[in-house]
Amino acid sequence: MNRYPITIDENGTTAFPAALRQMLGDTVVVTLGKDFSLQFYSAADWSAGLDRLTPEALRRMRPMIASAAQLDLTADAVSLPAALLAYAQLEGHAALHEEEGRWYLSA
Repeated sequence: MNRYPITIDENGTTAFPAALRQMLGDTVVVTLGKDFSLQFYSAADWSAGLDRLTPEALRRMRPMIASAAQLDLTADAVSLPAALLAYAQLEGHAALHEEEGRWYLSA
């Protein structure tokens, strides 16, 4: 499992390791993850996943979909949405980790 320490400043701004960009690309979607974490998807995986959902699955996943934000990782620093930071209780130090091919950010 890959694990990277992340520092989040008081404005919710952080820098992500090159490994994340290599795995997911320059544009990612971040949304609610398991156990009060944030989960990252490549833009292509996010779009393809939404296209495969049935209407019932879309209803069940509405909070996750509605909370999703697209991030451009080509910048030196990225601002994470305040609502997502609050959900994951992230401030100061966090850990970005890969688990079963999926990327999560958690306290």
